[in-house]
Amino acid sequence: MPSVAAVIDSQRLRAAVAQLDDVHIRSQCRDGQYAGGLHLAVMTGPFLNMILTGLKTVESRFHRQRRAPLHVAEPGHVIVFRQSGKPATAAAVIGDAVYLDLHQVPIRSVRERWAHRIGCDDDEFWADRADCRWASLLSLDAVYALPAQPLTKQDRRAWVHYPGIEFDADVFR
Repeated sequence: MPSVAAVIDSQRLRAAVAQLDDVHIRSQCRDGQYAGGLHLAVMTGPFLNMILTGLKTVESRFHRQRRAPLHVAEPGHVIVFRQSGKPATAAAVIGDAVYLDLHQVPIRSVRERWAHRIGCDDDEFWADRADCRWASLLSLDAVYALPAQPLTKQDRRAWVHYPGIEFDADVFR
């Protein structure tokens, strides 16, 4: 059962995303709400600005344990971004979702292939992820600035998954 804060944040973000001028997003809106898969990514450092300026075209998350977005973020879902402790200010539609088992694909190979799209080729960044088990690599097809959306989220999760909303088709006839 989601918390009251999660429900409020989901509704606020779904309403904001529904206002974006995107064919894919509009096709998944019902009653002023975006009904598709929705994610909140909490950012640190310069990465949010890099997304907005097009320097970062892949959102990456490295995991020591199985958790979102691993195998829950799908092409066509929307990621809403917020700088840690600030309102949400950007959104992007996921193009491709690539999930890697880092016991089968060495982290150095991930760095060689993805660092330029992730927006970081810093040795410290990659060293901090050397003991991770999985990588989630989500290409950002369409990026949009959002009017600032204050959120009630107070926990330390860096990623929140809000599943799609199922609507009764008869209600919309």
